[in-house]
Amino acid sequence: MIAIFKNFNLVGKIGLIVGLLGGLVGMTVAIITDPLFGIIFSVIVIAVIYFSCRVAFGSIIRREALMKNGVQAEATIVDVDDTGMTVNEIYPVIRFTLEVRPPEGEPFRAESKELINRMDIPTFQPGAIVPVLYDPRNPKNIVFGTKESLQDARGMAPAAAEGTVDPEKIRMAQEFLEKEEKEHDEIRASGKPARARILVATPLGMNVNGNNPAMSFMLEVQPEGEPAFHAQTTGVIAEASVPKYQPGREIFVKYDPADHGRVSLDHS
Repeated sequence: MIAIFKNFNLVGKIGLIVGLLGGLVGMTVAIITDPLFGIIFSVIVIAVIYFSCRVAFGSIIRREALMKNGVQAEATIVDVDDTGMTVNEIYPVIRFTLEVRPPEGEPFRAESKELINRMDIPTFQPGAIVPVLYDPRNPKNIVFGTKESLQDARGMAPAAAEGTVDPEKIRMAQEFLEKEEKEHDEIRASGKPARARILVATPLGMNVNGNNPAMSFMLEVQPEGEPAFHAQTTGVIAEASVPKYQPGREIFVKYDPADHGRVSLDHS
């Protein structure tokens, strides 16, 4: 992390430090003003910072590791599967099953999620041969491209990179949503129903299966016959229903009576 910080320019370093200090001040003020809400707010802020750092730095660390220790190989696309996630309406995230042929050793199967321009999809079909770079210690860590292409991406100036999307960030975001959805399925299957009032609604910056945004919510859950409590949850909202999921609106949720921190939106 220190090495990554050193690579920032002066403006980036100042922005990161100011942002962290601002978050610390905000959490302190919130705790002093309302201890209970302040603690919940602080936990959410820390969680958002943690996830943002993973998304922001995870791809950098992974890319640097592959540039240093990655093995260049040739792979044949065996299968293509649309994950249902699309960025900027024209860049679907595609899951590729690959047969990788390393320069030494036996061929092996691996999967890679890549951001593909819709215009290029006909090029990435079963049978096509693509260059890949993989970690010999963890062959599942694999990306399309060469060390030279990753080097070019690292050297890209901020202005040139503006508007581009890092496939690694998309992969991590998708894994986060899949993990959240699995937990929500468990809560919806066995949780208790309740009404909830939306306190804060924050888009996560990604759409699923079209223009349906993934969002994070701070809620005041109001279980029948029990005291209200605050909780945070996430969910993918149908585009037409977004106006119904705004601060102040009342929605239905399900919660874990043994753990009030586990809450899921109830779309039924």
